[in-house]
Amino acid sequence: PGVILSALMILIYQGLITLAAGLVAPILTDPNILQMSAVGGATIIGIGLNMLGATKIRVGNLLPAIFLPIAYVPIAAWISSLL
Repeated sequence: PGVILSALMILIYQGLITLAAGLVAPILTDPNILQMSAVGGATIIGIGLNMLGATKIRVGNLLPAIFLPIAYVPIAAWISSLL
């Protein structure tokens, strides 16, 4: 019974993730994904520097920055079209 209930919960969980991905797909264009990957890479560099003891960057506070390109990319494209 435990395995069956676990399988049911995983089915629900993964189903919700799949449905959410379908809703978010139109927003996540290639430039957005590229910029979000760049922010994620910078965050990983910060984590590595913290592990080396070179800095004390509070990386957890910077996690919301991963979602900023969703607003930044369309605004930057609009401004560049005006120029």
